[in-house]
Amino acid sequence: MRQHGSYKFRRITEQFEVHVFAVLITLLPCAFINGISLAVLNTAAPAIKSFINDTYEHRYGVVPPEHVATSIFVMVNSFAVWGSLPGALLVNPALQKMTRKNAVLLVHVISTISVLFMGVGAVYGQSYELLIVGRFIGGVARGSSLSLVMVVVAETTSRRKLGIFQSPYPVTLLVSSAVGAALGHNKVLGTPALWIWAVSAQELASIAYFCAYPWLPETPVYLLQTGKAEKALSTLCKLRVGGGVALELGILQKELEGRSKTGQISFLQMMREPRLRLQFLVAVYTMNTIQLAGVQAILMYSDRILYLAGVEYQQVSFATIGLYLQVFLAFGVFISLHRRLGSKKLFIIGLIITDCGYLVFVISHALQDQSSWTSYVALAAMLVVTFGFQLGPQLCMTSLPSELTTSDSRPIVAFYSGCVYWTVASITAFVFPYYVEAWQALAYVPFVILSVLITVISIFLIPETNKRTAAEIQASFSEKSKKYKSPVF
Repeated sequence: MRQHGSYKFRRITEQFEVHVFAVLITLLPCAFINGISLAVLNTAAPAIKSFINDTYEHRYGVVPPEHVATSIFVMVNSFAVWGSLPGALLVNPALQKMTRKNAVLLVHVISTISVLFMGVGAVYGQSYELLIVGRFIGGVARGSSLSLVMVVVAETTSRRKLGIFQSPYPVTLLVSSAVGAALGHNKVLGTPALWIWAVSAQELASIAYFCAYPWLPETPVYLLQTGKAEKALSTLCKLRVGGGVALELGILQKELEGRSKTGQISFLQMMREPRLRLQFLVAVYTMNTIQLAGVQAILMYSDRILYLAGVEYQQVSFATIGLYLQVFLAFGVFISLHRRLGSKKLFIIGLIITDCGYLVFVISHALQDQSSWTSYVALAAMLVVTFGFQLGPQLCMTSLPSELTTSDSRPIVAFYSGCVYWTVASITAFVFPYYVEAWQALAYVPFVILSVLITVISIFLIPETNKRTAAEIQASFSEKSKKYKSPVF
């Protein structure tokens, strides 16, 4: 009896380890790459501008005019986001033509190429153009990884654990953003001689994935789509702790029934059926809430934002790192409340906190000329804004859309969500630096309006997901599509 109990415990432990390994090695390296590339130039800006000036002067024999140097730097920074849009367009072909783990492998291959351009190519070729190209290629990796990770992790873990197993992605994204901001500081690697190592640090994550790749399983959903039901059952047995494997396999098979040979719903199918149309629209906007509410502007330009709000220049980089590291507090609150409240309620609570923080920030920013203490209020308000983002829209960014969709609709939702996400991010990254200089505090008003609007819409349109099955969530979409009749829904 004792021997049998020992074997059972060892079996459960192995299943748990395989599951956690498959999820985390897919999720963490991609999040690390995205966080580093997102934030490293925020604090390394002086070193990059110095490189641009030196390269320009070496090539043309004159120091570049200020507006030229600024334009080149904005291109270097924003092209990481502009490259994300073609990366998002790569998701659907990758999901249809490649295995799931090969699709993620492609992300790391592209990221490695970008590091070679940004580091070795730019420095030894004395070319800021290669730095821009490298940032663009890195953007392709970022743009594809967001949606691919969402799909692969959702297909690897069980539905009832989606909220927990998807949440490490935004946590790692923000922690690695803090690491990137720290590496880019002029006291670390953000110097004219060492910045090459700061922008190359993301390669460590790709190396980790390359090493783990041979031991990663394919997802059960992909195996079912390719007609390998026995292999899918075997993989589920390796990934799941406890019983119900046959039942889960049956549910996945039913979701994929009657679809195309890829097992996916087409975009036209989703637009024709009211339930699927509402599911698509709600899932897409929930995944894009952090962009629509201005997170790209905060994460890429937080140093400049806080400086204009009155925070001392010597302190803004530390304040930026503090904004990122708040995610530990948000994650602790999220984990403790998620089982009781679920993703929908935490999403809305986070939005309400964000709305309140934004209003205080805009007001304090507008009044900074009238009182010196408003800079402290602005910093506190920005901490509240980022905490709200992290608790709600960011930690639910992939888990909530995953819960709202099914295995047959999730790939197409992830694809279009990624396209919208990176389109908004690209516009924000390029326009916001000029916009904030011209409008100061008023630059945030559109984000405040969108954030409040999304909060109200979410209360009515997002179905409750806590402790509900996929069938119950889809039934709720059917009811809401009949209740909220409009040309859209």
